[in-house]
Amino acid sequence: MSKVVISFLFCLSVFFSWAYADAINISGESTTRIRFSETSSDTDTRSRLQENIILQLEAEVGGGWKLIGVLSNGDKFNSQFDNLYDSNDENEFDQAANVLSNFSLRNIYLRNQISQSTTIEMGSLQTRRGLQRINALEKSGWIDGVRVLHESDSLGLISFTAGSIEDTQETSVFSRDLDLNYIEVKLRKEIFQNLLTEVGFEKYNDDHFLALASEYEIEIASGKVLTVIAESLIEIETHEHKSSIGVRANLSDLFEKVPLNMRVEFRHNKMSTRDVDRFRLLPGGFWSPNQPGEYATFVLRGDFEVKGESRFARFMQETSWSFRVRHEYVTNDNRIEFNFTKKF
Repeated sequence: MSKVVISFLFCLSVFFSWAYADAINISGESTTRIRFSETSSDTDTRSRLQENIILQLEAEVGGGWKLIGVLSNGDKFNSQFDNLYDSNDENEFDQAANVLSNFSLRNIYLRNQISQSTTIEMGSLQTRRGLQRINALEKSGWIDGVRVLHESDSLGLISFTAGSIEDTQETSVFSRDLDLNYIEVKLRKEIFQNLLTEVGFEKYNDDHFLALASEYEIEIASGKVLTVIAESLIEIETHEHKSSIGVRANLSDLFEKVPLNMRVEFRHNKMSTRDVDRFRLLPGGFWSPNQPGEYATFVLRGDFEVKGESRFARFMQETSWSFRVRHEYVTNDNRIEFNFTKKF
């Protein structure tokens, strides 16, 4: 009953917000992804054709407040894609209808920049990745609660978030159970010109974590930069952790003859266990280790650029084309993705 009442009141407030909005902006994107994966548990290469549709609405509702809504498909917290084709299914195209059936309102919240340095958000919030990758909350997820962001001249960017990450298999904001089970306090600061650090505290369910991340830029030649990256999420009571250290570079900056905008990243990852809710239920998606152990991971990403004035060339220029390649040494797990994104 409480869920019905909350949904009714929320819908009522949203209706009046839209009704009295000064301006409404609607934007979105559609991404088609081809994914090939090989793992130690697969007998054959798994191939999938996947689709993601995102619709975002923004409305100025007066008093400096902005109402933001995000609709998307996907069947869980850390996924916005549904399969159009899956080679592992007996009926390979059986899941295609999920693109529409899973389309739901994931996030809807109010935002107000109450001063030049302070912003407040309330509602079903979008996640913020910060410097983390393997430990980041997926951008497809949500936090039903409140967030305060404050930019301090002396301390850097301070963020406080408190709310609910419950029902990770229920994407609709109107159907999720609410439980104050997540708290995050984070400080992000540039220590000196080339070193950016992030320190935070997280509470998820009954576990408490220390979150650490940093990026250090090293100029190895004139205008050519190599970035050293490190991060760790440590459960304070048991010392279980998920950690990573590595390097990242833009190959287009390092080598002038590279024709594409290509980034390369090499990481050494370690996850001590999956028996911690934060590691198991809220993984870091593409970047995260799949199981306990140590892994050396190589990731190559790139964007295509098509030149010309033909109709086909203009279509390609209006579409974002990218790829990602991930290889895990030791396990020899592989993942290759091609993404085609059209904004509207």
